[in-house]
Amino acid sequence: MAYGQKAEHRPRMRAQVVLHAARGRSNARIARETGLHLDTVRTSRNRFAALGLTGLAGAQALRPSPRFTALQVAQVKALACRLPFDADAPLSRWSCPELAREAMVRDIATFVSASTVRRWLAQDTLKDEKTSIQARCRCHPTLAAGQARATRVNHTYGRGGALTYLAAYDVHHARVFGRTEARTGIDPFMALVAQVMSQEPYTSAKRVFWVVDNGSSHRGKKAADRLTAAFPNTVLVHTPVHASWLNQVEIFFSVVQRKVVAPNDFTDLACATWPHIAGCSEQGAV
Repeated sequence: MAYGQKAEHRPRMRAQVVLHAARGRSNARIARETGLHLDTVRTSRNRFAALGLTGLAGAQALRPSPRFTALQVAQVKALACRLPFDADAPLSRWSCPELAREAMVRDIATFVSASTVRRWLAQDTLKDEKTSIQARCRCHPTLAAGQARATRVNHTYGRGGALTYLAAYDVHHARVFGRTEARTGIDPFMALVAQVMSQEPYTSAKRVFWVVDNGSSHRGKKAADRLTAAFPNTVLVHTPVHASWLNQVEIFFSVVQRKVVAPNDFTDLACATWPHIAGCSEQGAV
């Protein structure tokens, strides 16, 4: 095993540690000759001394796999077959990590991983799956996923209007400020800036950098001058053209789209406003 080319790398390295130790070499010398960390060498020797060859398998192989009853599996599958709204979850649809978290919150299991949930759902072929947010009222209710059936969203809908969603993300404090407006433009953007800059620590900060893309509401030097004139301690920084994805708030937008907005099943615009999205964020959906 120690020098076999087809042996798994980690067990092979542990076996080499044991062979070096059998030759009377110190941990420091073994670490130097094998390229391993000193702590890794020490741990490998201790496991071999305590468990023999079994210790070469590593901690992951020695750890017993959690056992789940058929009832626990059925409860998780039943949860996946309910719409998140019916389960009082602030989501538009389930994902395996969210199902695992909800199962632990409901005390279905002390701990269950997302990969375990994904494996359970695969047995029955149960699938999981901003500037403008459209309120689409489906003509028929959305159906939760079931056995051999994905979530069904009716393709026919009535239009309830659209909102523009603006958000600012403080990368130092992981804090999101947001608002919804009837349309985009300079005034809505400046309203968002005022919402943020009227609060501490931004009001008294020496400089506050606003990283934005090249959208029409904050493009070019005029936008930078306009922002500085209104709030002297602000500095407008533009991302490169066609690289808005460099802005960290885009990560937040993608999560909101995936977990809260999709599949755009809102009865009216009131359900798509910032308080609704913020409420989902505070409850852990975002």
